[in-house]
Amino acid sequence: MTEWCLQRACGDAHELFASSLDLLTTVEQPTVRILVPNSAVLVLGSAQRADIVGSAVSYVHRRSGGGAVWLDPASQVWVDVLLPRNDPHWSDDIRRSVDWLGHVWWAALVNLGVPSASMRVHGGGLEKSKWSPLLCFAGVGPGEVLIGPRKVVGISQRRSRRAALFQCGVLLDWSFDPMVFSPQSWPGVPDAQVMEAGVGLRSILGASLSGGDVEQALMAALVAAL
Repeated sequence: MTEWCLQRACGDAHELFASSLDLLTTVEQPTVRILVPNSAVLVLGSAQRADIVGSAVSYVHRRSGGGAVWLDPASQVWVDVLLPRNDPHWSDDIRRSVDWLGHVWWAALVNLGVPSASMRVHGGGLEKSKWSPLLCFAGVGPGEVLIGPRKVVGISQRRSRRAALFQCGVLLDWSFDPMVFSPQSWPGVPDAQVMEAGVGLRSILGASLSGGDVEQALMAALVAAL
């Protein structure tokens, strides 16, 4: 039976990302890390350049690919999941390897009260839009969870020979501010495709929903999935 280790950490976003990456080479037990940056930060994909970042906006690079994520602890829950290679959930197929986690998130959102029929776990490959190279939530990847056509759980993946790191962002609220990007990278006014790319859980479940509620629902879903 899989026993999950639960960790919580607050602090500088750069240090939080680095600490999860360090665990990729040492982790022995499946681990859930609830991470809270001490301020909002723009998280860039590994191939994105710093010149896309708006003036006076803090940013950090993650080691996985994809578009940028505006990570605000007031409106998003950041969860890192580390899975050792010897775990029964492990798959050598990178696309399939995240399916189990997507279905755990689906169950967690059901636990919170989101109607099951309104959600789906994306089981195909990467689906891009014209904005997804810049903005993570404008595209859909394997294992990610959608409510209707809009993404609510985003997942990126990084691997070592020892383990896999799944970095998850769960939207409590969704909004988009083009000012976090430089004028050269985001010209004009955001269109409806961007403004409706994500959906926050509070818009469905009420403003009182907290990150702690999401954490409890996730851990219950992980236990049920054993």
